Amino acid sequence: MAPKENDNVIRNSEDPPRSVTKGFEIPSQVKPVQATSGKTAANGVRFATGTNASNDAALSAQLTGQRPATDKPERKSQKQMTKAERREMQERQRAEKAKRLESKQPGSVAAAGFTAHHAQASAPDMKQASPNANVLRVATSLRLDDPRKRLKAQKQQSVDRQLAQKPVGLFSHLPQYEKHDNIQARLKKQENIHPIVLSLGLKYQNFSIAGGNARCVAMLEAFKTVINDYVTPGGTSLPRHLPSVISKQVDLLSNTRVLAASMKTAIRELKKEISVIPVETSDESAKERLLGFITEFKDQRIISSSIIIAENALLHNKIQNDDVILTFGRSSTVLRVLLYAHEQGLRFKVIVADGRPKLEGKEMLKSLVAAGIKCGYIVCSAVPLLMKEVSKVIIGVSSVLGNGAVLSRVGTAVVCNAAKERQVPVIAVCESYKFLDETRLDSFTWNEIGNPDELVDISNRSPSEYPLHSSIVSSKSQSAGRLAPWRSLDPLKLLNLHYDVTPAHFITVLICEHGIVPNDVPYFSLAGFTLNIEERAALGSSLQVKKDQEKLDNIWLWGKILGVQRDYLVAQAIGNDAFARKFYYSIDLVNWLQLPEVLATDMDKMTQIHVRFSGDPAFEYTIAAESGEEGEETVINEEKRLAGTVALINYETEIVPRGAYYRDALHKLRKNAAFSGIPTSELGQLTNYLHFREGFNINKKTLLERANAFDESIDVFESIATDIPKGVWSCQTERTGSVAILRSLLWPGYTFFHTASPPKWGSMYYGSGQRNLNTGFML
Repeated sequence: MAPKENDNVIRNSEDPPRSVTKGFEIPSQVKPVQATSGKTAANGVRFATGTNASNDAALSAQLTGQRPATDKPERKSQKQMTKAERREMQERQRAEKAKRLESKQPGSVAAAGFTAHHAQASAPDMKQASPNANVLRVATSLRLDDPRKRLKAQKQQSVDRQLAQKPVGLFSHLPQYEKHDNIQARLKKQENIHPIVLSLGLKYQNFSIAGGNARCVAMLEAFKTVINDYVTPGGTSLPRHLPSVISKQVDLLSNTRVLAASMKTAIRELKKEISVIPVETSDESAKERLLGFITEFKDQRIISSSIIIAENALLHNKIQNDDVILTFGRSSTVLRVLLYAHEQGLRFKVIVADGRPKLEGKEMLKSLVAAGIKCGYIVCSAVPLLMKEVSKVIIGVSSVLGNGAVLSRVGTAVVCNAAKERQVPVIAVCESYKFLDETRLDSFTWNEIGNPDELVDISNRSPSEYPLHSSIVSSKSQSAGRLAPWRSLDPLKLLNLHYDVTPAHFITVLICEHGIVPNDVPYFSLAGFTLNIEERAALGSSLQVKKDQEKLDNIWLWGKILGVQRDYLVAQAIGNDAFARKFYYSIDLVNWLQLPEVLATDMDKMTQIHVRFSGDPAFEYTIAAESGEEGEETVINEEKRLAGTVALINYETEIVPRGAYYRDALHKLRKNAAFSGIPTSELGQLTNYLHFREGFNINKKTLLERANAFDESIDVFESIATDIPKGVWSCQTERTGSVAILRSLLWPGYTFFHTASPPKWGSMYYGSGQRNLNTGFML
């Protein structure tokens, strides 16, 4: 369809000289303009009528597919050149390169990438990337060290922001800007931005509203006003047009400060709700539906979730009398947990650790003291010294990543590391709407860079806090400006990061509104086993309920068997006898049913079933009688088959580290409380892992085997190194050799892990429940 007369279909003259319209790429020599009269190409693009002959020829050639006639000679390819011509071209290129190096001017995009982060590169100097180039699919906001991406990001911004004068090269791929106070004056386009969003953006930038929950609630309230004041234009409908209006408001907020994970989730859910509104719905009904959705999201996913988290923390006895609890900075969720515990009559002490430049912990301290809780206040650098007096650490979380790591205010990783060194448990509290599927391994790939002036601004600090500095500079006004001209000091650059990433193994337990999230799953993620955060939280809650109902000593996840329709989650419970176990299964993460016992005769019949599980426990398999045998067909339901499969996998694959169990003087099997783990240098040896099953007879060992590093007290099971066929186990070390990962080739999907320090081990099965019958041929 041809564009309307008033449509702005032509690119701005400041854009790179390339325009693509309806499949046609217009060369830079042709300058289409917006006009009410002139020539119109066959594809509907209107051009001005006063263009010169060369431009008309170029346009005609572009539309007809012919090469335009120009005065310039046609450039030869290297195959068409003679040796002398190729040598002349090489010499000319070397001379141009030497000239560029002398003047220190980059001559290509690749060279420009190594210059200063915010060097201004003009569009004509950029080379057009080939359509077949292998371009990494990375967000533009993470590729600002590329001049092309930087220019693209600047043009897409709704707010004209000044680039940082002295950016830090290590973070040159992230946006670094100077602070500005007047957002409205820097708006590139004044239309379609609601005044309440402008006000909210300024509050975000000035940190008048800070914290993931507070920022999300304020944004949702602003969106309610935007939706109330919204008027659908003619020729369209609210479900089709409102998302673009919301996107413009979000774009402005993201230009004032990086969006929090909580805000991203709320925006995604709101747009999803808008998309499912029928087109024929009236504006009044649609607005009422959206306003109700926003209110429900705020009440259930944010406010109610923090209350339930506080209840879960006390339900699982995470806070007890006489505890000394350390927290870092200010977190609304942590504050609610501590206040709720205090209201329930628990008596404990809180140490608030804090760090510059925000010093958010002061607000946390005021709230706790006002409630009558005994408190202490320290700076972050003093945390390792006082950690010996702390019984547990409770931290707030900005977001939980897919690999179990947590993203929080900068300094959290230091606190958690100090706690791990002292073996102090770390409890992280977080609402589930902050869970992300993203995976980050460090704080360099993504972060938010704050105002560097905050690091040197001491105008609001007492001179007594800086005795050495105050003795040199007497007046407070002079001390405030002493470090202000840091930009004129060439060797000095300031970096003010807002977040850091804390690895999953630093976190002892994670509490959300769904319950306790198991923290061993990240080890299995090394082998490909995946459970999202919500599944892990639901497991932690439902298994705890099952443990209380059945009065079990312990219960944990055994694994998952994949079905055609649904999957089976399997849990196991062990009592005083390590070999007397109960297995439970669930298909909804809530209800757990005990698996029946399986007879040996039924086990033989089950081995004849080679199809996948259906996912229906009542599904029946009919097994014909073997030839030469009398009898009717055998019918086995899937629940019994599931029980037999789990028992068989457990018997053939369950392993423990060597030394984890021993036999006492009465030959009774006991767990070794003094087990310190397999040495790191021996983690990769299969002889250090034993089958955890009955039936091992030490008398079957020859004298030579007993003499060869055999200890009767700890070698109480058969080593997996003796399994036949040889090679059915693979072993590798991860995380610089501190974690051993073992996989079974006989039952693909079984994974075992063992960490040397602290000594921990566990296993998980994640597969279709089918034995690999081709192991002998594979090895």
